[in-house]
Amino acid sequence: MKKIVIGTRGSNLAIIQANLVKDAIELHSDYEVLIQKIKTAGDLDLKTPIRKIQDKGFYTKEIEKSLIDGDIDFAVHSMKDLPTKLQDQFTIGAVLERQSPMDILVVRKDRNNQKIESFLKIGAGSIRRRIQIKNIVPNSKLFDIRGNIETRLKNIESQNLDGIIMAKAAYSRLRREEKYHEFSINEMIPAPCQGIIAVEVLKKRTEFSDILNSINHELTLKTAMMEQKISNMLEGGCSSPVGCLVELNNQVVSLNIFISNINGNNQIKENYTFDISERDLFVQILQDLKNK
Repeated sequence: MKKIVIGTRGSNLAIIQANLVKDAIELHSDYEVLIQKIKTAGDLDLKTPIRKIQDKGFYTKEIEKSLIDGDIDFAVHSMKDLPTKLQDQFTIGAVLERQSPMDILVVRKDRNNQKIESFLKIGAGSIRRRIQIKNIVPNSKLFDIRGNIETRLKNIESQNLDGIIMAKAAYSRLRREEKYHEFSINEMIPAPCQGIIAVEVLKKRTEFSDILNSINHELTLKTAMMEQKISNMLEGGCSSPVGCLVELNNQVVSLNIFISNINGNNQIKENYTFDISERDLFVQILQDLKNK
C-alpha cells in the first residue's frame, strides 16, 4: 500500500489535528497515512513568554526542515502558528473546515461568580489577548502561561488563577469539560487563522495535488488567505498584537480587525463589510490601517 508520512508536533492537540488530516486522506484515497512526531523550538523552550518570541517559525521550522529533507510528505500545523509568509519552496496544500475562531476564558473549578469583571488573576500569553482582556477587566493581574493545553490548564490551580485564555477550537478538540466564558467579537478579536488546521507541503510535490484538493475546505482557505494577508501587511505574529476575523457569506465579506502597539495605548478596532470583488477597497483598508 502507498504511504504518506505526516509530520507534526507531539502534543495531544497536535496529534489529534494530525489524525483529523490522516482520516480525511484515508477516506479520499488508497494511501496509508503515518504520523511522525517532531520537536520544535516552541516545544523545547517553555520559559520565554509568548509575547517576547520574535522568531515567526518558533513552532514550525523543525517540521519544515523534515519536509525539505524528505523525511515527511506533509506537515500539519495550527495555521495561526505558521509565518504569515511562507518560504518560496512551501505552500499550503489544504486546510480543514474551520472550527470556532474565538477565544475563551476557562474558569477555575471552584469559582461560583462567573461574571467576567470578577476575574482578577488571569493567565494569558499573547500580547493580543493581554491587551484586550485589560479592556474588559482593567483591574486584572495577568500571568504568563506556556506549554501544551493540559499544562496551561494546570496553571489555573498551581498559580491560583481565576482562569486562563485560550482558543476555543483547541479546547474543543481536546474534549475538555471545564466551564468557560466565550468572548464575543466585540470583546476579543481572535488571532489570524485561529481554529484552522493547515497542511503544508513542498510546491514540487505535485503528485499529491489531487489528494490535497479532495480534503481542502475552499471557504476556509479563502478566509485564511485573507487573514494571512492582513496579518502580513500589519506585521502580526506571536509578539505583535494583531487580531482579525474574516467571515464570508456568499460574496459579502465581514472583516473585524484589532491592532495596537505593544503597550496597548494606541489601539484600533474596526469592522468593515464589502463585496469580495472589491479587491482595491480591501487593499485600501489595510493601507489606511497601517498608516494610522
